[in-house]
Amino acid sequence: MASTGPSQSLKRRDAPVTRGGDQLTLIPLGAGNEVGRSCVYMSFKGKTVLFDCGIHPAYSGMAALPYFDEIDPSTIDVLLITQLHEINLSKEEYAVASEVER
Repeated sequence: MASTGPSQSLKRRDAPVTRGGDQLTLIPLGAGNEVGRSCVYMSFKGKTVLFDCGIHPAYSGMAALPYFDEIDPSTIDVLLITQLHEINLSKEEYAVASEVER
């Protein structure tokens, strides 16, 4: 049976449809090409989440930390730890989380 309504094209539109504030920002702050220093910054609709905050096991001090100079830490709303492991947490956070988990 043939449709009697206006035909609708299934082709992709030429111009992208976006709404103000719908831009998703992802910034890897470590662990891109290495093991350790797991940290990803995500911002969407005015909310900011930091996934993990690990250290690099081969370095110490500031060199072991994620690249926080790429972001403004005061904008972070939530720190989400995906798993209890040193590459996802700093040593201090790992110790505290280990006690909380028990």
